[in-house]
Amino acid sequence: MRNFSSMLYKHLPIYFQNLYVRSENKKVKKERYGEIYAELLRELASKRADEFGEAVQWKEIHKLLKHSIEHSPFYRKFYKGINVEALKGLSDLPKLPVVEREAIHQNIQMMHAADDSAAAVAHEIDREGIPLKFLLTKEDIQKRNAFMDFFKQQNGADSKGLKQAIFTSRKIVPEAQEKKIYWRDNRPEKIRLYSNYYCTNGNAEVYIRNLNDFQPALIIGTAPILYKLAAFLNEAQEKLASPPQALFLQGGLMEAAQRKEIEKAFGCPVRNLFLPSYEFPVMSECEAGKFHVHPKAGIIELAEDGEMIVTNFMSYGTPIIRCRTGEYAEVKDAESPCACGSTQPVIKSRKDPDSSRLRTADNAKVDIPQLDETGHELSDGIKKIHFFQHKKEAIEVFVEAGESYTNELTETIHQNLQSAFSQDTKFNIRVVEEMPRSLKDDFQLVINKLAK
Repeated sequence: MRNFSSMLYKHLPIYFQNLYVRSENKKVKKERYGEIYAELLRELASKRADEFGEAVQWKEIHKLLKHSIEHSPFYRKFYKGINVEALKGLSDLPKLPVVEREAIHQNIQMMHAADDSAAAVAHEIDREGIPLKFLLTKEDIQKRNAFMDFFKQQNGADSKGLKQAIFTSRKIVPEAQEKKIYWRDNRPEKIRLYSNYYCTNGNAEVYIRNLNDFQPALIIGTAPILYKLAAFLNEAQEKLASPPQALFLQGGLMEAAQRKEIEKAFGCPVRNLFLPSYEFPVMSECEAGKFHVHPKAGIIELAEDGEMIVTNFMSYGTPIIRCRTGEYAEVKDAESPCACGSTQPVIKSRKDPDSSRLRTADNAKVDIPQLDETGHELSDGIKKIHFFQHKKEAIEVFVEAGESYTNELTETIHQNLQSAFSQDTKFNIRVVEEMPRSLKDDFQLVINKLAK
């Protein structure tokens, strides 16, 4: 919600804000849940994962390769001299060169294979603190949504017709609002959006009362926010009036202690969609607590040091073909089926040390949130970002500004981070011409002194 529409929304009564949310959802529904989404969802539901063999994966790779060479200036040059048509199957994939992180940093704009006007824009901060701008085509978005909804169906929660409580970092509640109504409704879809920003310890009881009133069958959110509500319920020795059928976490990996607290409070299993970044295909957690990549979603290879090299079949806006990710894991080929019945490889992401993760005021360990709501200017106006924490309730953010940096961008970043963590955690943004030498010489995206 931006510009005139955003200004208008702030001044509307809540009833009309609900209508606006409904109208906006209706506009994007065809783009996000169209024919591509429906066709893929049907295909996923009609076959077991192991029925999508190497031939299917190679077909996906070949299609993505052809698109990349035709539409991405970077890949056209990168594959010059390579006879792509001579590659005949999955065993030939290693013949394609690996895209290094430095190449991604320097050429992300040239990697794009779609026009900005015809694609959604998403930003994220990678391990080196560099903001990257990803374009997602309609096909990318619909495929991602199909995999996420298929994941819900596998866990006994077909979202169609069910009440859903979705916690969002979008700014749906104007700052000037005095009433403690921190949610907005899309009644036809039976969806209630809850604001992360106002989900503080002081407001936890307000949120719980409303969840009891709404009684959603599905709850979708991030670990820091749902952990806050779970801690309130467990401390008060209360339960929801009507436990949900399922609770889905999106974002980074969750601590075992957080999972235990959330499952105890909400009275249902927690399932995790692991999406470290837009470079990755969807990795879903099975009922046995293991992570798998569906063969129709992409391929993850490992370098000798365990760094994940990713090919993402849902990356036509910004093609990801054998790209180093800066993320490390162990990939175990299934010698026997997983306890969930899957024969797909199990992906076990290496746990980051506590000193490289942020903490909320509730002591929950979290990853850097994706900065989806920061607009087109983020990657142009910022060279690098660093997070430093020495208090649970406050985080210092160092921003190395580019030539096009503006004060408005500072405010946008602040709102985005604040919305992801809630108002219980404060962010102090420091704009610098270059990173302090103490950070520059041995750069780490996050330094957390609380871990010591």
